[in-house]
Amino acid sequence: MADDELFGPRVAPSDPGNLGVGAVTATELGAAVAAGRAAYPALRVDTEQFVAHVLDVTRSSARGPSDLCGEGLYLAFACVHQDPAALRLFDGKLSEAAHPVLGRLKFPAHRADELVQRLRIRLTIGSGESKPKLLSYRGVGRLEAWLRAVTANAAYDFLKERGEIERWTSDIDLREAAANDNPELQVLATRYGEVLREALAAAVLQLSDRERALLRFCVIQHLTVDEIGAIYGKHGATAARWLQDARAALSDAVKKEFCLRSGAKHSDFYSLMRSFPSYFDLSIERVLSHGPGATP
Repeated sequence: MADDELFGPRVAPSDPGNLGVGAVTATELGAAVAAGRAAYPALRVDTEQFVAHVLDVTRSSARGPSDLCGEGLYLAFACVHQDPAALRLFDGKLSEAAHPVLGRLKFPAHRADELVQRLRIRLTIGSGESKPKLLSYRGVGRLEAWLRAVTANAAYDFLKERGEIERWTSDIDLREAAANDNPELQVLATRYGEVLREALAAAVLQLSDRERALLRFCVIQHLTVDEIGAIYGKHGATAARWLQDARAALSDAVKKEFCLRSGAKHSDFYSLMRSFPSYFDLSIERVLSHGPGATP
C-alpha cells in the first residue's frame, strides 16, 4: 500500500489537462446511480446532478466511484435536496445510528432527543452560511458508520458548549469506532488511539499554509474543486491536483508521526486506517477546525 493511498487510491487521469477524473468511466458512474436506485427506488433524484456530485467527490477525495458507497451517497444527496421520502428514511437511519452510540457514551438520556434533532438539522439543512453537513459524507464506508462517528463528535461538542464536561477525549475514542468490529481491531484501537490522535495533530502542523487551506476548503467548507480553483484564479483541474497532493502530504506525515511515536509496525497502522475511515475523516476535520490558521 503506497503512502499516498492512505486516504484512498488516486484517480489516475488519462489526460493531464482534464479535471483529475479521466479514469472515471460512464460504466462506473452508471453503477453508482444504479446502486442508489436499487436501494432507494422511491426517491426523486436528478441523475445529472447526482453524477456531477459523484464526479466532484472523486476529484476532492482522490477515489474512484467503485471505491465509494453509491447507495449512501444517493440517499445523502437526496436529503440535501430535501426529498421528503429521503428525509423520512434518513430520520430512521439517524435515530438507529445515534441512540446506541449515545447510550454507550453515557450521554445524558434527557438530552439525547435534543442532540439528535440538532444533528438532523445540521446534517440536512445546515445553519447560517454553513452548508448541510451531509455534503461532507464522501461515500467512504457505509452512511450508517459515518453517522455513528458524527454522533460521537456531536455529543462531545454538545456537552462542551454547556460546560457540562470535565474529562472526555478531545476526539472520537477509537474504541467506540471499533465497537462492532473484531477483537483484534479493538486491541489496536485501545493501544494506539491516543497516539494516533497526537500524530494527526502533529501531521497537520507539518503541512504548508496552502495545503491546510485546501483541506479546510474541502473538508470544512465543502467547496467543490471548481470553487476552490476560483479562489486561487485557477482551473478546477489545478485545484484537484493540489488537493490530491495535500492529501498525500498529510498521509505521509501521519504515517511518519504515528510510527515514530508508537513504534508500531506499518501493518498495524494500515489496519487502523482501513478499518475506521469515518473516524479519520472526522478527526482530520476537528484538527483542521481548531489548528493553525483556523477561523476563530
